[in-house]
Amino acid sequence: MIDNRDILNLPFWIKNSEEFNEVCISEKCDVFLMSYDSGLPYSGMHKNEYWQWIVVLDGTAEVFLGTRKEKVIIKKGDTLFIDKNEPHGVNINKGYKDLTIRGK
Repeated sequence: MIDNRDILNLPFWIKNSEEFNEVCISEKCDVFLMSYDSGLPYSGMHKNEYWQWIVVLDGTAEVFLGTRKEKVIIKKGDTLFIDKNEPHGVNINKGYKDLTIRGK
């Protein structure tokens, strides 16, 4: 969990981003460093009871969004917001890394 006191521990480019300030200053967020050296094959669509903001640090992944399974390819430097209860699935390629921030 991260709260207002922990923001100083985040990298400069994250704590100074407008998106981060909008979503994480007023509520607690979980922050995860995700790393997939071997990748992760697509395993179907699912929903979460929390929103996710993904900041891609390295590599690529295919993300399938919504009931129509719209395909989006994300790569290093990209960000993606997935709202809570939005259907999504992923196919993660080898070497992919991201910072995932999630909240209620």
